[in-house]
This record gives sequence, structure tokens and C-alpha cells, in this order.
Amino acid sequence: MEQEHKYESAENDMTKMVLEEISTEVHTLNQNISDVIVALNVLPEKIDRLKQELQQPVTVKTDLTRLEHIEDSLRVLHNTVAELNYHKKRPFQILLFPEQDRKLFYRIVFGRWLLYLLIMLVLNHTYKWAIHYTDKKTELQFETLKTDRIHKAWIELYNSRNKNLKKLMDKAIINRPRN
Repeated sequence: MEQEHKYESAENDMTKMVLEEISTEVHTLNQNISDVIVALNVLPEKIDRLKQELQQPVTVKTDLTRLEHIEDSLRVLHNTVAELNYHKKRPFQILLFPEQDRKLFYRIVFGRWLLYLLIMLVLNHTYKWAIHYTDKKTELQFETLKTDRIHKAWIELYNSRNKNLKKLMDKAIINRPRN
């Protein structure tokens, strides 16, 4: 139950992070659009001014100041449009680690890795214990079968022989070495 709450909390945190990122991008895009709108609103005034300047009677006098002024205004217009286009471009990035909320990233990733590592260790030790248990159990069964055969042979020999042999066998049981 607590783990589900942690995962839900992590999912909620990730959702909040994504929504915040999207909202900042939308805000940036709105700002860029408003800059473009302002630049476009200024353009008709500049164009009208240029048209009025061009509609004035042309004098034969070679005064290049007006042409230089028009050239300068066109340069300024070109630079503003270039700046607006520059701000629109998004850089291409490949990130190995997140730029924001690193703590949440590490908590989720390493929390899962440690959990999986713990599960693998438990499974590994359980497997080794099961193999050891079955080996010891089969070894014990073999030893039991072996001692049962010896015990049955002893009883059969004891029951089938005379009293002198029975006394020797009883003496051997009493004097046998203890393990």
C-alpha cells in the first residue's frame, strides 16, 4: 500500500514536472509570438513611411543620404527578423540526465535498481539453499539405505546362528566405537 502511494506520488511529481515544462514553453512561445506581432505592427508604419519617401518627387540632385537611410532601415529590419528567427530555433539535445528535478530522477531510478538487485540476491541465495538442501537430503537417503541393509544383515545373521556367535555379536555391539 505504501509502495503504491510512493509510485503514485512519483507519477504525480513527474506529471507536475512535465506540465511545468510545457507551461514554460507555452509562455516562451507566447512571448515570441507577441514580439513577432509587435514587429509586424511596426512594419506597416515603416513601409508607409518608405512609400511616402518614395512618392516624393525625384530630384535630379544626387543626394545619397536618403538611400543610405533606407538601406540602414532595411538592415535594421533584416536584423530584427533574423533575431526573431534565431529565438524560434530550438537546440538539438540528447540528455543522459535530466536538466530539472534530478533528485526525483535518482530516487526513482536507483530505488528501482536497488529493489531489483535485492530481489535477484534473494532469488540467488534461495536457489543455492534449495540445491544444497536437496543434495543433503539425497545423501541422507543413501546413508539410510546403506545402514538399513547393514542392520537387516546383522539381524538376519544374529537370528540364524548359534549362541556363541550371538554372544560375540552382542560383545561387538557393546564395545563398538561411538561416532
